[in-house]
Amino acid sequence: MKISTRAQWMGFAAMLFMSGIAFYLVMNKRVISEWTAVVLIGFAIVQVMLQLFFFMDIQTERKGFKWISLSGGLLVAILAIVYLTR
Repeated sequence: MKISTRAQWMGFAAMLFMSGIAFYLVMNKRVISEWTAVVLIGFAIVQVMLQLFFFMDIQTERKGFKWISLSGGLLVAILAIVYLTR
């Protein structure tokens, strides 16, 4: 399944929008820090999925390897975040 150029631009715009929201949350001092971390991790997970789906062709060929790599990397990232925020 080939993704259209328009769908790729929509994915790119969604990622830019989420990056802008994440930047605002980090720079805004009035937001509760615990919720900011939860929202940022959520945005990061969604952005990784969008990038893999739209730009890395995860929907085609050798799905097992790509999903295992994604879940392993996500596990390492979450553990690092938990360890560093303690």
